[in-house]
Amino acid sequence: MKRTLRIYALSDIHSPDDFHMPELDPDQFDLVVTLGDIDDGTLDYIIHMSKDIPCSGVPGNHDSRRPAGLNNLHGKVVTVNGVRIAGIGGARKYKDHPHHYTDAQMKFLMWGLPTADLVISHAPPLATSTKEDPIHQGFSSFDLYIEKHRPQAWLHG
Repeated sequence: MKRTLRIYALSDIHSPDDFHMPELDPDQFDLVVTLGDIDDGTLDYIIHMSKDIPCSGVPGNHDSRRPAGLNNLHGKVVTVNGVRIAGIGGARKYKDHPHHYTDAQMKFLMWGLPTADLVISHAPPLATSTKEDPIHQGFSSFDLYIEKHRPQAWLHG
């Protein structure tokens, strides 16, 4: 049986004054996913415009908190419509911040993450980001997770 999940995904809204979204229809989407670097006020707005659609996400490297109404998936796996979704937030460490990780720290976080059909993250897998500047490169532990667990999809910021 094929499982489907209709996702409205958002990430990196660095100019919130220019951001607008429609009120989402629960008949069109099953889940709203935020992939990090969205300020608190904009997250509140996204949750408001999502009405009765569940909202889940992971923090980015600039995020401070997660507002009420947003299910923080960092380090967790949840099931929505039969689809297992794993989340891992943050990005490569370039300063002292709660959502910045070294390779060793991320490897430790990824070590116990169960198998999922879909992974959401702020940072990309390393294999897809080797040409990026060091701050925007992903983690080799993401590549290892893909090799070991074979998720059907990976969404990142």
